[in-house]
Amino acid sequence: MDTVERRESVMGLAAEIVEAGATAGALAGVAMVLFLCVYALATGMGFLTPLRLLGATFYGRGALNATLGFGPAFWGLCLHLAVSIALGVFFAAIVSRDTGPMAATSGGIAYGLAAWALLTFLVLPVVNPVMRRALQDFSIGWFAAHVPFGATLGLAQQLRRTLATREARLRRQR
Repeated sequence: MDTVERRESVMGLAAEIVEAGATAGALAGVAMVLFLCVYALATGMGFLTPLRLLGATFYGRGALNATLGFGPAFWGLCLHLAVSIALGVFFAAIVSRDTGPMAATSGGIAYGLAAWALLTFLVLPVVNPVMRRALQDFSIGWFAAHVPFGATLGLAQQLRRTLATREARLRRQR
């Protein structure tokens, strides 16, 4: 394999990881937000409360003020999806495309729970103390939401395999 082919191979692998990870991360973020919003509604908090709490990263306690409209919830959703995509890309980089679906799903769940611990105990107290304090009211839901997040991240393995197959097919056609 010459230098150009090697560079194309590395670039193809990087693109595969980013594309699969970003897709799986976005889907996982949506699954988690839906879980959290339904959980919040079921426990009497209000459907948008989790997104408003995420928005408290930018708005502070004011994010919970309904007079601000949808802004805090919107920015909370944007932040959540950005973090989910970043976590998805990192997960795609560590899961092989040859990993079996059950192992990828199990690994994704373990990864999601590790993200829960890291975010809850290290990140949130620093960047969003409003949300960290509010987690006392829905800590079970916050913990549980990381399971569908992680399980959905397990799709990264299948997405990587699909993208690699597509890339190989395109290379053969050249």
